[in-house]
Amino acid sequence: MGYGFLLKETHNNLKQNFFLSLSSMLFIAVILFICGMYLVGIVYLSRTMHTIKGELNIRIFFSAQATDKQIASVRKRLEKQAYFDHIHFVGKAEALAEFRQRNPHLAMSDEEIQQNPLPASLDVSLDKDAPDLQNVQKLLAKLEKKAFVDEIIYSREWVEKFANMVKLLRTLFWVIGLVLLVVATLIFFLIFTLSIFFRRREIDIMKLVGAPFAIIRTPFILEGVCIGVSGSILACTFLHLVVRLVNFHLNVFSGMFETTHLVVHAWVYILLFLAGSLAGGFGSYLSIEYHLVKEKTA
Repeated sequence: MGYGFLLKETHNNLKQNFFLSLSSMLFIAVILFICGMYLVGIVYLSRTMHTIKGELNIRIFFSAQATDKQIASVRKRLEKQAYFDHIHFVGKAEALAEFRQRNPHLAMSDEEIQQNPLPASLDVSLDKDAPDLQNVQKLLAKLEKKAFVDEIIYSREWVEKFANMVKLLRTLFWVIGLVLLVVATLIFFLIFTLSIFFRRREIDIMKLVGAPFAIIRTPFILEGVCIGVSGSILACTFLHLVVRLVNFHLNVFSGMFETTHLVVHAWVYILLFLAGSLAGGFGSYLSIEYHLVKEKTA
Protein backbone atom coordinates (compact mmCIF):
# COMPACT_ATOMS: atom_id res chain seq x y z
CA MET A 1 0.00 0.00 0.00
CA GLY A 2 1.65 3.20 -1.21
CA TYR A 3 0.91 6.87 -1.62
CA GLY A 4 -1.73 6.16 -4.26
CA PHE A 5 -3.77 4.12 -1.78
CA LEU A 6 -3.51 6.83 0.89
CA LEU A 7 -4.60 9.57 -1.52
CA LYS A 8 -7.47 7.41 -2.78
CA GLU A 9 -8.65 6.74 0.78
CA THR A 10 -8.43 10.45 1.58
CA HIS A 11 -10.51 11.28 -1.51
CA ASN A 12 -13.10 8.65 -0.61
CA ASN A 13 -13.33 9.93 2.96
CA LEU A 14 -13.96 13.48 1.71
CA LYS A 15 -16.67 12.25 -0.68
CA GLN A 16 -18.40 10.08 1.93
CA ASN A 17 -18.47 12.92 4.45
CA PHE A 18 -19.03 15.80 2.04
CA PHE A 19 -21.39 17.88 4.18
CA LEU A 20 -19.37 17.23 7.34
CA SER A 21 -16.18 18.25 5.52
CA LEU A 22 -17.91 21.31 4.02
CA SER A 23 -19.14 22.50 7.43
CA SER A 24 -15.63 22.02 8.87
CA MET A 25 -14.09 23.98 6.00
CA LEU A 26 -16.55 26.87 6.42
CA PHE A 27 -15.98 26.95 10.17
CA ILE A 28 -12.20 27.14 9.86
CA ALA A 29 -12.59 29.71 7.06
CA VAL A 30 -14.66 32.00 9.33
CA ILE A 31 -12.12 31.70 12.18
CA LEU A 32 -9.15 32.39 9.90
CA PHE A 33 -10.96 35.29 8.22
CA ILE A 34 -11.55 36.92 11.63
CA CYS A 35 -7.88 36.43 12.52
CA GLY A 36 -6.84 37.82 9.14
CA MET A 37 -8.95 40.97 9.49
CA TYR A 38 -7.61 41.48 13.01
CA LEU A 39 -4.05 41.18 11.67
CA VAL A 40 -4.77 43.67 8.88
CA GLY A 41 -6.15 46.08 11.49
CA ILE A 42 -3.01 45.78 13.62
CA VAL A 43 -0.79 46.37 10.58
CA TYR A 44 -2.90 49.43 9.70
CA LEU A 45 -2.53 50.86 13.22
CA SER A 46 1.21 50.14 13.19
CA ARG A 47 1.59 52.03 9.90
CA THR A 48 -0.44 54.90 11.35
CA MET A 49 1.85 54.93 14.39
CA HIS A 50 4.82 54.96 12.02
CA THR A 51 3.39 58.04 10.28
CA ILE A 52 2.68 59.80 13.57
CA LYS A 53 6.29 59.31 14.65
CA GLY A 54 7.50 61.12 11.53
CA GLU A 55 5.14 64.04 12.21
CA LEU A 56 5.78 64.26 15.95
CA ASN A 57 7.36 67.60 16.83
CA ILE A 58 9.16 68.17 20.14
CA ARG A 59 9.93 71.67 21.45
CA ILE A 60 12.45 72.06 24.29
CA PHE A 61 12.25 75.51 25.92
CA PHE A 62 15.16 76.84 27.95
CA SER A 63 15.03 79.24 30.87
CA ALA A 64 16.30 82.80 30.54
CA GLN A 65 19.39 81.86 32.60
CA ALA A 66 20.40 79.02 30.25
CA THR A 67 23.88 79.55 28.77
CA ASP A 68 24.97 78.74 25.23
CA LYS A 69 27.14 75.95 26.61
CA GLN A 70 24.20 74.31 28.39
CA ILE A 71 22.00 74.53 25.28
CA ALA A 72 24.84 73.08 23.16
CA SER A 73 25.22 70.17 25.60
CA VAL A 74 21.53 69.29 25.23
CA ARG A 75 21.75 69.52 21.45
CA LYS A 76 24.86 67.33 21.38
CA ARG A 77 23.12 64.74 23.55
CA LEU A 78 20.12 64.65 21.22
CA GLU A 79 22.32 64.36 18.11
CA LYS A 80 23.93 61.22 19.55
CA GLN A 81 20.55 59.47 19.52
CA ALA A 82 19.54 57.68 16.33
CA TYR A 83 15.81 58.29 16.74
CA PHE A 84 15.89 62.07 16.16
CA ASP A 85 15.67 63.19 12.55
CA HIS A 86 16.10 66.98 12.67
CA ILE A 87 17.28 69.35 15.42
CA HIS A 88 16.98 73.10 14.93
CA PHE A 89 17.97 75.81 17.42
CA VAL A 90 15.45 78.64 17.70
CA GLY A 91 17.02 81.70 19.33
CA LYS A 92 15.12 84.43 21.14
CA ALA A 93 15.16 86.70 18.09
CA GLU A 94 13.91 83.94 15.79
CA ALA A 95 11.21 83.00 18.32
CA LEU A 96 9.99 86.61 18.32
CA ALA A 97 9.96 86.66 14.51
CA GLU A 98 7.90 83.46 14.49
CA PHE A 99 5.47 84.96 16.99
CA ARG A 100 4.99 88.07 14.85
CA GLN A 101 4.42 85.97 11.75
CA ARG A 102 1.84 83.74 13.42
CA ASN A 103 0.09 86.53 15.34
CA PRO A 104 0.33 89.70 13.25
CA HIS A 105 -2.55 91.33 15.16
CA LEU A 106 -0.67 90.91 18.46
CA ALA A 107 2.80 91.77 17.22
CA MET A 108 4.42 94.92 18.60
CA SER A 109 7.23 97.01 17.18
CA ASP A 110 10.81 96.80 18.47
CA GLU A 111 10.33 100.16 20.22
CA GLU A 112 7.34 98.83 22.18
CA ILE A 113 9.21 95.72 23.30
CA GLN A 114 11.74 96.66 25.96
CA GLN A 115 12.83 93.04 26.55
CA ASN A 116 12.18 89.93 24.46
CA PRO A 117 10.11 87.62 26.74
CA LEU A 118 10.26 84.58 24.47
CA PRO A 119 12.73 81.83 25.44
CA ALA A 120 15.28 80.08 23.26
CA SER A 121 14.36 76.54 22.28
CA LEU A 122 15.27 73.45 20.29
CA ASP A 123 12.83 72.26 17.63
CA VAL A 124 13.23 68.47 17.34
CA SER A 125 11.62 66.08 14.85
CA LEU A 126 11.36 62.38 15.62
CA ASP A 127 12.56 59.86 13.07
CA LYS A 128 9.60 57.81 11.79
CA ASP A 129 11.79 54.68 11.98
CA ALA A 130 12.37 55.15 15.71
CA PRO A 131 11.94 51.66 17.21
CA ASP A 132 10.28 52.66 20.45
CA LEU A 133 8.88 55.84 21.97
CA GLN A 134 9.71 54.74 25.51
CA ASN A 135 13.43 55.52 25.07
CA VAL A 136 12.53 58.96 23.71
CA GLN A 137 10.21 59.62 26.65
CA LYS A 138 12.86 58.55 29.17
CA LEU A 139 15.45 60.87 27.61
CA LEU A 140 13.05 63.82 27.53
CA ALA A 141 12.06 63.18 31.15
CA LYS A 142 15.74 63.37 32.17
CA LEU A 143 16.26 66.59 30.23
CA GLU A 144 13.15 68.16 31.75
CA LYS A 145 14.63 67.73 35.23
CA LYS A 146 17.57 69.99 34.41
CA ALA A 147 17.36 73.43 36.00
CA PHE A 148 18.03 75.34 32.77
CA VAL A 149 15.27 73.46 30.86
CA ASP A 150 11.99 75.29 31.40
CA GLU A 151 9.52 73.01 29.57
CA ILE A 152 9.29 70.26 26.95
CA ILE A 153 6.15 70.26 24.82
CA TYR A 154 4.89 67.44 22.58
CA SER A 155 1.74 65.35 22.25
CA ARG A 156 2.88 63.10 25.08
CA GLU A 157 -0.36 61.72 26.47
CA TRP A 158 -1.97 61.09 23.08
CA VAL A 159 1.13 59.37 21.66
CA GLU A 160 1.52 57.23 24.79
CA LYS A 161 -2.12 56.12 24.67
CA PHE A 162 -1.93 55.28 20.97
CA ALA A 163 1.33 53.34 21.38
CA ASN A 164 -0.10 51.41 24.35
CA MET A 165 -3.24 50.62 22.36
CA VAL A 166 -1.21 49.15 19.50
CA LYS A 167 0.81 47.03 21.94
CA LEU A 168 -2.36 45.84 23.67
CA LEU A 169 -3.96 44.88 20.35
CA ARG A 170 -0.84 42.93 19.34
CA THR A 171 -0.91 41.02 22.63
CA LEU A 172 -4.65 40.41 22.32
CA PHE A 173 -4.16 39.07 18.79
CA TRP A 174 -1.78 36.35 19.93
CA VAL A 175 -4.05 35.45 22.86
CA ILE A 176 -7.26 35.46 20.79
CA GLY A 177 -5.52 33.77 17.84
CA LEU A 178 -4.22 30.99 20.08
CA VAL A 179 -7.65 30.51 21.65
CA LEU A 180 -9.34 30.37 18.22
CA LEU A 181 -6.70 27.92 16.98
CA VAL A 182 -7.34 25.66 19.98
CA VAL A 183 -11.11 25.94 19.40
CA ALA A 184 -10.67 25.06 15.72
CA THR A 185 -8.52 22.07 16.67
CA LEU A 186 -11.17 20.87 19.15
CA ILE A 187 -13.89 21.29 16.53
CA PHE A 188 -11.86 19.18 14.11
CA PHE A 189 -11.35 16.64 16.88
CA LEU A 190 -15.10 16.38 17.52
CA ILE A 191 -16.02 16.29 13.82
CA PHE A 192 -13.48 13.57 13.07
CA THR A 193 -14.55 11.64 16.14
CA LEU A 194 -18.06 11.59 14.64
CA SER A 195 -16.62 10.62 11.25
CA ILE A 196 -14.61 7.79 12.80
CA PHE A 197 -17.73 6.56 14.61
CA PHE A 198 -19.53 6.20 11.26
CA ARG A 199 -16.54 4.38 9.76
CA ARG A 200 -15.61 2.23 12.73
CA ARG A 201 -16.48 -1.00 10.86
CA GLU A 202 -14.16 -0.03 8.01
CA ILE A 203 -11.38 0.69 10.51
CA ASP A 204 -12.00 -2.62 12.31
CA ILE A 205 -11.72 -4.52 9.01
CA MET A 206 -8.43 -2.82 8.21
CA LYS A 207 -7.14 -3.77 11.66
CA LEU A 208 -8.27 -7.40 11.19
CA VAL A 209 -6.36 -7.74 7.91
CA GLY A 210 -3.23 -6.51 9.66
CA ALA A 211 -3.05 -2.93 8.40
CA PRO A 212 -0.54 -0.92 10.49
CA PHE A 213 -1.77 2.07 12.45
CA ALA A 214 0.10 4.41 10.10
CA ILE A 215 -2.01 3.25 7.13
CA ILE A 216 -5.23 3.68 9.15
CA ARG A 217 -4.19 7.04 10.59
CA THR A 218 -2.72 8.81 7.54
CA PRO A 219 -5.90 9.18 5.38
CA PHE A 220 -7.69 10.87 8.30
CA ILE A 221 -4.78 13.24 8.88
CA LEU A 222 -4.57 14.07 5.16
CA GLU A 223 -8.32 14.65 5.15
CA GLY A 224 -7.97 17.11 8.04
CA VAL A 225 -5.08 18.91 6.31
CA CYS A 226 -7.09 19.15 3.06
CA ILE A 227 -10.07 20.64 4.89
CA GLY A 228 -7.80 23.06 6.76
CA VAL A 229 -6.02 24.12 3.57
CA SER A 230 -9.36 24.59 1.75
CA GLY A 231 -10.64 26.71 4.65
CA SER A 232 -7.42 28.77 4.55
CA ILE A 233 -7.76 29.41 0.82
CA LEU A 234 -11.40 30.43 1.29
CA ALA A 235 -10.49 32.74 4.19
CA CYS A 236 -7.63 34.35 2.23
CA THR A 237 -9.94 34.88 -0.76
CA PHE A 238 -12.60 36.58 1.39
CA LEU A 239 -9.92 38.63 3.13
CA HIS A 240 -8.51 39.84 -0.19
CA LEU A 241 -11.97 40.79 -1.49
CA VAL A 242 -13.00 42.59 1.71
CA VAL A 243 -9.74 44.57 1.85
CA ARG A 244 -10.17 45.59 -1.79
CA LEU A 245 -13.74 46.67 -1.06
CA VAL A 246 -12.66 48.73 1.97
CA ASN A 247 -9.84 50.36 -0.03
CA PHE A 248 -12.31 51.20 -2.80
CA HIS A 249 -14.48 53.10 -0.29
CA LEU A 250 -11.39 54.75 1.19
CA ASN A 251 -10.55 56.04 -2.30
CA VAL A 252 -13.94 57.71 -2.39
CA PHE A 253 -13.13 59.68 0.76
CA SER A 254 -9.49 60.35 -0.13
CA GLY A 255 -10.49 63.61 -1.81
CA MET A 256 -11.96 64.93 1.45
CA PHE A 257 -9.20 63.92 3.84
CA GLU A 258 -5.94 61.96 3.87
CA THR A 259 -6.48 58.22 4.16
CA THR A 260 -4.18 55.23 4.51
CA HIS A 261 -5.09 52.08 2.60
CA LEU A 262 -5.30 48.65 4.15
CA VAL A 263 -2.50 46.29 3.14
CA VAL A 264 -2.43 42.50 3.34
CA HIS A 265 1.19 41.36 3.41
CA ALA A 266 2.23 37.97 2.03
CA TRP A 267 3.17 36.77 5.53
CA VAL A 268 -0.48 37.20 6.60
CA TYR A 269 -1.62 34.74 3.92
CA ILE A 270 1.20 32.34 4.83
CA LEU A 271 0.30 32.53 8.53
CA LEU A 272 -3.38 31.82 7.83
CA PHE A 273 -2.45 28.94 5.52
CA LEU A 274 -0.19 27.36 8.15
CA ALA A 275 -2.77 27.89 10.91
CA GLY A 276 -5.49 26.16 8.88
CA SER A 277 -3.22 23.24 7.94
CA LEU A 278 -2.06 22.84 11.54
CA ALA A 279 -5.57 22.96 13.03
CA GLY A 280 -6.93 20.46 10.49
CA GLY A 281 -4.01 18.04 10.64
CA PHE A 282 -3.52 18.13 14.41
CA GLY A 283 -7.25 17.93 15.19
CA SER A 284 -7.74 14.88 12.97
CA TYR A 285 -4.56 13.29 14.36
CA LEU A 286 -5.80 13.65 17.93
CA SER A 287 -9.16 12.17 16.96
CA ILE A 288 -7.87 9.04 15.20
CA GLU A 289 -5.11 8.57 17.79
CA TYR A 290 -7.68 8.75 20.59
CA HIS A 291 -9.83 6.14 18.84
CA LEU A 292 -6.93 3.76 18.14
CA VAL A 293 -5.56 4.01 21.69
CA LYS A 294 -9.05 3.52 23.11
CA GLU A 295 -9.62 0.44 20.95
CA LYS A 296 -6.17 -0.92 21.85
CA THR A 297 -6.77 -0.63 25.61
CA ALA A 298 -10.36 -1.94 25.43
